[in-house]
Formats: sequence, structure tokens, C-alpha cells
Amino acid sequence: MVGIEISVEVRPEKRDEFLQAVETLRPLGEEGKHCESQEIYEDRGQRNRLLWVERWQNNSLLQTRLGSDRFHALLGAVKVLGTVGDMQVVVATAWHDGRDTNVEAE
Repeated sequence: MVGIEISVEVRPEKRDEFLQAVETLRPLGEEGKHCESQEIYEDRGQRNRLLWVERWQNNSLLQTRLGSDRFHALLGAVKVLGTVGDMQVVVATAWHDGRDTNVEAE
């Protein structure tokens, strides 16, 4: 499995608007079938600091998402409502018989 993690800081008065944009622009249709999960985590101390996480079945599907109009619209909304911090692609790994095994499938 592969995913993307994006730290976001939204203006406090725009937090609900950001959450609505994430919901509205989530992966749909054929693309949505391959999204394993989409989560938003908030910093307990500062509710306007969020971590947006998406998990995909493989890198090819993630790259399709990253190139999609919906994803670019969501990033645009974030830039209007706050700021994008760190953005990173992460790959899940698993241990089998004491060896680190990449579980990503193309």
C-alpha cells in the first residue's frame, strides 16, 4: 500500500470550510474504488493544524490521484483557506520471516 500525507494549517475561521472541501473533493467513481482510506487528523492543542492522509492500493493509482483535477482543486482550496506544510508519499512495508518486504503492488 502507498499513500500521501499532507500537513495543513487552516485559518481557524476556515476550518469547517476546509473539512467540507475535503469531503466534497474526495476520490469518486472508479478512482474512489482504489482509495483504501482517507483520514483527517487534528492536533489536539491546535485544532487548525491537520494531517490529511490518503492510502491507495498501489503507486500507479496514487499518481493518477495526484494528477487529477479533483486533487488539484483540493490543493487550491487549501491554499485559499490556509497553508500546505509538508507533503510526502509513504510506502507501507511488512515483515515476513524477519525480512522487510515491500507490500506495494503495481
